[in-house]
Amino acid sequence: MNKQTFLISSILVLALCGAACVAKNVVVRVPQKDGAKVKSEGVFYALPRTVINVEVPVNKTTKKEGKYNKFAKCLFRTDELEGIIDKSEIAFDLGTPVLTPSSEPDPNEIFLVKIKGHYFEDKKMSFDWTENSVLTKASMDTTNRLVDMVTQTVQTAATLAVKAGITGFEGSQKSDFETKCSEQLKLQKDDQELQDALKAYDQYLIWLAARTRVVTGATSPGIPVGDSLQQMLKEIDGQIKLYKELFFGTATKEVWNAHFAVTPDKNDWDKPFQLFEFTSEKGVCLSPDLQSPCAAQPNDSKVSFLDAGVPKKFQGVQACPCKGEMVALKLQRDDQQLATQISKNAENPDGERGFYYRVPAFSTANILKGTKPILRNKLVIAQFGPTFSLPSSTGGRKTSYDIELYATGALKNFKLGSEGLLTSATVKDLGSAAGTVLDARAQAAQAAAASDFNQVKRMRELLEECQKIKNAQVGLSLPVNLPAYCPQ
Repeated sequence: MNKQTFLISSILVLALCGAACVAKNVVVRVPQKDGAKVKSEGVFYALPRTVINVEVPVNKTTKKEGKYNKFAKCLFRTDELEGIIDKSEIAFDLGTPVLTPSSEPDPNEIFLVKIKGHYFEDKKMSFDWTENSVLTKASMDTTNRLVDMVTQTVQTAATLAVKAGITGFEGSQKSDFETKCSEQLKLQKDDQELQDALKAYDQYLIWLAARTRVVTGATSPGIPVGDSLQQMLKEIDGQIKLYKELFFGTATKEVWNAHFAVTPDKNDWDKPFQLFEFTSEKGVCLSPDLQSPCAAQPNDSKVSFLDAGVPKKFQGVQACPCKGEMVALKLQRDDQQLATQISKNAENPDGERGFYYRVPAFSTANILKGTKPILRNKLVIAQFGPTFSLPSSTGGRKTSYDIELYATGALKNFKLGSEGLLTSATVKDLGSAAGTVLDARAQAAQAAAASDFNQVKRMRELLEECQKIKNAQVGLSLPVNLPAYCPQ
């Protein structure tokens, strides 16, 4: 076989080996069926699914009418009566909810990256995972900021000095108010409650005048300025509020933030996830266990109530349902977005595949109170989009992937490295190999021929030597006794 024939044969063998000779990065899906198993020949990773963390503020407002409420309408002008509380009551309402998406491993999207190759493969692998085995890369930066605040305290004596010399009622005002209130309320002018209310209103007017004096600068030389002036105004406003509340009443607001985690399945479009039932009169309706709110039941694996319980101040009717309004999360799909279009028009090929990734979908998340939206946000939901995979090989003798994923499992960066199976360098290497083999074969043939010649020459020399020994023994009339290497 000449060199050219050997080279052609080698190329044909290389071409015939085809798929068996290409480099592959193989990733297999871990089966979800009971009893189905996959050999642990590599490392596992999971694609993430989105968990929607929902925080809903529940506000409790306790209203109490003022001690002198019935005198307010005869002492204050009609345009001043806005916000007056005429009835003591407790009311509940909802604040602005907050939606925060997070990620956790999707039990339906677990994969094995095979690291076992054959004898002629070189493999280099590097992976970054989160602690819960989601494949991704991440970095964190923390900045601390320290704010120092210095506040000067104003002596109460300075505040009191401002109102020195100020009178509340002017001229015949007290007598006029006394007459007006006694007539409207059918009271005697010397009624003790009326007199107490007039004294409180007089103090209210004095503090209003004191504030005007400070703001306009008509203050005594000893009154401070700057931050101390702001502190003084704060004290004066506190006094005004105190006396006004005797007529207008008080409203105390308390807030409890209810926390839920919602984990939708991939087909949970347009499905309301019920969080809790609520009434504006009683608050949060409780389930029979008296711990979780109505609709947030432990047997609903898609909705989790994250708090230890509903605080007693916010507990309402202990019955489900309680004829209140349901607070729910509803996710709506945009059918024209990239994820849904790809899902309709693309599919994963069969056979060995490479890395799997997601094409997450956008969703409009609505928090509903009954049928009324109280919050609308755009969210990216990982499991609402399709899952695709890269090919395990580009068909060459070298295939390398460098990928980086977002927290949703979407591709962030993708780099591909590949080298062809049959290149000019490969042919050149095969040519050199063929020459080396044929040269070695010629040298071996020459060495074998030389060895045969030497053996024949040695045999002739031995025969000649044996003949000389025999002739000498016969000439001396001795018995012929030849060495063992001589033929007999």
